[in-house]
Order: sequence, then structure tokens, then C-alpha cells
Amino acid sequence: MRPASLHKTVGRLLCALVFFGASMASAARPLDQTPAPKAKPDTSQEFFDSGIIPRFHIEVSAGEMEKLKKDVRAYVKATVRDGDTVYNDVGIHLKGGAGSFQGIDGKPALTLNFDKFAKHQKFHGLDKLHLNNSVQDGTYLSENICGSIFRDAGIPAPRCTNARVWLNGRDLGFFVLLEGFDTTFLRRHFSNWYGTVYDGAFGDIDANLKKLSNDDRKPCEDLKALVAAINEKDPAVRRKRVTQLLDVDKFLTFMACEALTSHWDGYCNNRNNYRLYHDPTTDKIVFMAHGMDQMFGDANYGLVVTNAMVARTLLESPEDRASYMERVAGLREKVFNPEALTARVMKSSAAILPVLREMSADAAREQEGQARGLVERIVNRGKGIDRLLGVQPQTLKFAADGTATIKGWEAKPADGKTDLDQPEENGKKRLHIRCGDGGGAASWRVTVPLPQGKYRFEGLCRTAGVAAPDGPNTGAGLRISGGTRDKRLTGDTAWQKVEFEIEVTEPLREVVLVCELRASKGEAWFDTETLRLVKR
Repeated sequence: MRPASLHKTVGRLLCALVFFGASMASAARPLDQTPAPKAKPDTSQEFFDSGIIPRFHIEVSAGEMEKLKKDVRAYVKATVRDGDTVYNDVGIHLKGGAGSFQGIDGKPALTLNFDKFAKHQKFHGLDKLHLNNSVQDGTYLSENICGSIFRDAGIPAPRCTNARVWLNGRDLGFFVLLEGFDTTFLRRHFSNWYGTVYDGAFGDIDANLKKLSNDDRKPCEDLKALVAAINEKDPAVRRKRVTQLLDVDKFLTFMACEALTSHWDGYCNNRNNYRLYHDPTTDKIVFMAHGMDQMFGDANYGLVVTNAMVARTLLESPEDRASYMERVAGLREKVFNPEALTARVMKSSAAILPVLREMSADAAREQEGQARGLVERIVNRGKGIDRLLGVQPQTLKFAADGTATIKGWEAKPADGKTDLDQPEENGKKRLHIRCGDGGGAASWRVTVPLPQGKYRFEGLCRTAGVAAPDGPNTGAGLRISGGTRDKRLTGDTAWQKVEFEIEVTEPLREVVLVCELRASKGEAWFDTETLRLVKR
């Protein structure tokens, strides 16, 4: 080796050793001394967490409007103003299915694509969003509540809020704002966001579904492979091939969530309102939740719904069904808590009421009534799920002194301006009801099976500022559903015992116990530790 070459070689070795030593020193450095890379703020999540309700003023020129009328599904350019912020060249088209679609002269549902014609333009980090007219959901909250159920279970589902919309100066009213299945959405749910998204609408996976993303795969090539696997004659080979092409674990959770929420117009029952993603990382198909505006309608909706080919294939054996039912029972405990869900409904309803009141008092009253209906449907669905799972209402254990403590209280708003929560005072949980100015009625309820006999329902209650008209079931007190009480607490009272007499004449009867407040204003608290039944 020539001297020059030797010197170069030695020099390289020395540099390598220095680099290696520096790397080892860095690796040996305590973790708390290594500065972590700064994470980029998720502006889209900040938007959804903020509770802001945008007011979109959308302007479409005469020329672009003519294009839109000729083809309502084709993008045209629009200007969108939200407060002082102006977005130019936003892509816009009409959307909606058979039950929700309205023309441009009605209350059209709209898709806004902010970077369709203006590269990199986003709305709070979102490329695309949908403005649903919610003509099938007077609560404006169903998508929000159900999306959270699916996401809590680990299934991709769009985030949701609300918006008020004007089109060329015409007030279209109140809308549901739903994020699109765009790059922002895919980044949040998948490590690789360059896969294929398919639109599942009124057709199973063999229906040549519309491709929504722009990757290089041939349309439906991946779906055709899954369909072929499903059509395999040999059961063992069929299951193996399906498992290779489909994220089976996620699908079973997706299927269970559709059942829990009574999603009759979803994939498993109606082969509608679903999205698919071919994840390039796993090379598997993932089902995603969509179109959740008609939910919880049937308290006894079946837990095993197999009208669609994927659902039918995965639940073809008794062993598969037993495993699936375990999944349903687990998710009932994990993500379908009626108490938490109904509290979320009422909190979300209170957040949108100020904007609805800007529109009209009638709009606000209508939404409040619809929200109470949604609360009732959720509570009834929870009971229906438990019946279908074979879960019995709580069995009361009466102590030697003839008393039984009551648990499992669920909130039930009924009328007017009311709030319900369960605060703790000195380590003790209370059932709290507040009636705002203008009054209302609300209650906490639980269903218990009672054998034939006489009982006294009793507990401690206190009130603050309760004003109530004379009459049965007014003020604060206890009773059973269908029963009438004359005793009541009003004004400001310290903790004192309230009670209601019960007689069961049938061999066994399910009785709904009620802690309620009916007042023009005021608050009531019930002490959960003292609420009990006493055998007489």
C-alpha cells in the first residue's frame, strides 16, 4: 500500500472510532438528559377540542353555480368565510344519500375540499370536511356520540362538531360538521396513509365500490381477492385466506359496535354506510364507521347481524359466534356506559343551544326535545343489550334488617332546562339535579325486580332554591315510575329523609325507582349511600 493510501485509511479508521465513541457516549447518556423532538401540534384536534362552532358563509359565483346544478357531485370553486378568515378556491359539491339528499335550493348537505384547487390549503388542519344537513337526526349529535363509541373501541371513525351555514347569503341553518376520510384522518389512525379508501354505499364489498384515494392500485383489486377468499369452498382454507386479507380482530369489534348502537343502516345489516381502507403496512382491509345519523332506534336490535358477506363468513361456526358474543359483552362494559353517554349528550346539547337560539327559540326547543329522546333511546338500548346478553336486572340482597341498598342509577332528563351529574361531597357520591330559570323536570332512575310484598323506598335529600308549583310529583322527592307522590321538598332544606310506599301484587315485578326534581328553578341532591328499599 502506498504511504498516501495508508494515511487515508488510518484517517478513516480514526474518524470511524471517534464517531463510534461519540455514539456510544450518546447512547449511555441518561434518557432524561436527551432532549425529545418537539411534536407538531395537531391543529385539527385542537379545533375539535375547542368547542368552536364555525359560521360558514359560502359564496359560489353564478358560473360555478350553473356547473354545480348540472352535476351536483362534481367539485366547483367557492369562497368560504369563517369570521375574519377567508378561504379561496375551495372545492365544493353536494352530498347525501337517498334519505338525506336535498337540492341546492333546499338545505343541501355539502362537501368542502380546501386543497382541491388550492394546494396545501387547510381548515384547522383538515383537507376535507362534510356539512351534513342532519335531516334524519334532529339532535345534531348522533354522529358525534356514536363516533366516540367506535373510536373508544379502536375503530377509525370521523370526529364531529357542528356549524351554521349560509350559501350566497341564504341562511341554510344548523349542520353537523364531520371530518373527511382525508390525509389528516388516515395519519391519525394508520402508520401508512398512502393506501386505498373505498366508499361503501348500498352494496357489499363485491359491488365495485367507488375508490376515494389516488394510489396506484387497480380499483377493487384488493377487494376482489377478499371476495374470492370468502367464496372458497373449504372452511379451513377460507378462514386462513380471509385472515390474511382482512383485519379480522378489528372487523369483529366494528361489527359489535354496529350492533351495540343499533346501526340498522350500516354494513352488517344493510350493506351501507361504511368505508374501507387497504392498509399498506399490514396489507389488510380495515372497516371504518360511517353514516351514523339514525342510531339506537331499536332497543332490542339483534347483537348478531349477518346480512353482509364478511359478517356471515366470520360468524359461520358456533365457536366463532361464542367468541364474538364475548367481544360484545366486553365492549358493552368498555364503551357502552349509558350513564356516561347520556351525560355526553346533555353536555353537547347545552354547548350548541346558544347557536340554535340565535336562529330561533323554536329551533332550540326542538333540539332539546330531540336530545331528551336520544337519552331515552340510549338508556333503553343499554337495557335491551343486557337482556339479549342474558344479563338480569340487579338482584337485590336484603340484609337481616330487611333493607337493600340501591346501585346503578341512570340519568334521565325529561323537560326544560335541566342538568344532571354525580358530584362527590366529603367522599360521598350524590345524585344531583338542577333546574335552570324557566324550569324543567329530570330524574335519576334504576330498575329492580321485586317479589310480591310491601316496601318503602327511602333516602336522604337536600334542596337549594327550589321553587315549584303545587301539585303531585312536584318539587324534589322519591317515587316509582307510574306512581304519584304528594310529599315534596322545596326551598332551602338540610339533609332529611324522603320516602315512598310501594306495594307489589304480582309474584315478581320490575319496578323503576325514581329520584326526581320538578321545579321552575332550584337544585336537589340525593345521598346514594342512604337510598334503599325497606321490607315492610
